[in-house]
Amino acid sequence: MLEKISAAAHSFAYEKYDAPVLEPVELFSAKSSVELVNEQSYNFTDKGGRHLILRPEMTPSMARMMARVIKEKPKPLRWYSFPNCYRYERPQKGRLREFRQINFDLVGTNSIYADAEMISLLRSVFSNFGASENTYSIRFNDRRLINSLLGAHGFNAEQSILFFSTVDKKGKMPDADYNEYIREKHDGQAEFVLKYLQADSISAISELAGTNATAEFSQAADKCREFISAVNRLGINNLVFSPSTVRGLDYYTGIVFEIFAESAGPARALCGGGRYDNLLGLFSGENLSGTGFGMGVYILGLFLEENGLLPDFSEKTASEKSAFCFFTEPGLASLTAAAAAQMRLNGWAVEFEPEAGKIPKMLGKAQKKGYKFCLLLGPDEEKKQCIVLKNLENGENREIKVTQVH
Repeated sequence: MLEKISAAAHSFAYEKYDAPVLEPVELFSAKSSVELVNEQSYNFTDKGGRHLILRPEMTPSMARMMARVIKEKPKPLRWYSFPNCYRYERPQKGRLREFRQINFDLVGTNSIYADAEMISLLRSVFSNFGASENTYSIRFNDRRLINSLLGAHGFNAEQSILFFSTVDKKGKMPDADYNEYIREKHDGQAEFVLKYLQADSISAISELAGTNATAEFSQAADKCREFISAVNRLGINNLVFSPSTVRGLDYYTGIVFEIFAESAGPARALCGGGRYDNLLGLFSGENLSGTGFGMGVYILGLFLEENGLLPDFSEKTASEKSAFCFFTEPGLASLTAAAAAQMRLNGWAVEFEPEAGKIPKMLGKAQKKGYKFCLLLGPDEEKKQCIVLKNLENGENREIKVTQVH
């Protein structure tokens, strides 16, 4: 799976990086959500009195690392990684406490075409697995648009934080319970929140703003339309505006997006990301704008499996030069191992079976593992100082001198 994702990364000229698993808690408390740091992470104090955290996500680590080199390198920078991340939450389908993450970031430009590149990159990732556009949708929103809308309707900072937290919970509880939750939390603003959640287009959001719309709101709405146009020009037709897509992490400042399965696949978001304008400024003093996304390998695997697109991991990627190697009697182990070693030196991938076995059993084992070739050595081959290369597809055999294996 990671090879297919890496192929997409290379086609967009992204560079691979990695970061420490342990980070200072302050790195995440600065910009990740309070809930993530305090309730959903593994954090502790080490023997030196340092308060550390097992990274629950990669973006703050990326920002810290990129801040060190951003002034020395031509911008923008394109980085990707496959980190292991950790969340203290109840394990369930699609959610694990330790999980492999896919991260892409483009930093050093605030161009709307950088946001569009994220969507195009995701299209390439899904396309590399054979997923067509009708199997998933890309839902987006803009934090600038919503912030200006809330400001126009008199929301203060505390009420705005509560608003984003509430909207982010949509779909995570039954509708009746969710509507009651809104009325309980938002009191006199509940009707506005409910109307907002029904606004399924930029035009509908603009109508909700009404005469309260500010110049800032109009600029944000224009940015959204420009984003839609840029994505559509790339031939991507499954992008939709979604009022409930706000992303729970506090560092997002602009376009945000999530991917959802349309028919078959997990009910939760497969991927999420967006623009962050101030994150690098915490580490470099320079407020460079960036955009990026993260996606769990496990949740992607569930989507691919339910759509019949999961790669067959039993197949050997180098089938033309991969072989299962075995011997039929215990005393032949040394010569067989030498033959396997020589094969590897000549560019073959060889799996060596360390215990003797009968030919029918071993050939069956090789076929179950997905091999096209077998290397086998018995008493007759020992006398000739050769090994047999057997093609499991057509049954052809070829004897090769152990010192001449190629």
